[in-house]
Amino acid sequence: LKKLISNVINSPQEEKFRKIRFMNPGFQKRVGKYKSATAFLKCCGFEMIKEGDREEKFLLLEEDKIDINVLKTGLAKLESALGI
Repeated sequence: LKKLISNVINSPQEEKFRKIRFMNPGFQKRVGKYKSATAFLKCCGFEMIKEGDREEKFLLLEEDKIDINVLKTGLAKLESALGI
């Protein structure tokens, strides 16, 4: 989660950091399988969308909906909870 949010803060214009393929095995192993982690990303502005004929799920943070202050606050709360 820390890396996902940090990437958006540092490069908000990069879609590759704002669009997460929900069923990506790496994402599922580290983040996606935890409902609270997905809820955290949604609190930071990500939305669940479906794309394509197969309606593949993505978590997307639209560029025009980025609130850097919300992301920084979320990151700070996350780091505090983890004792970082």
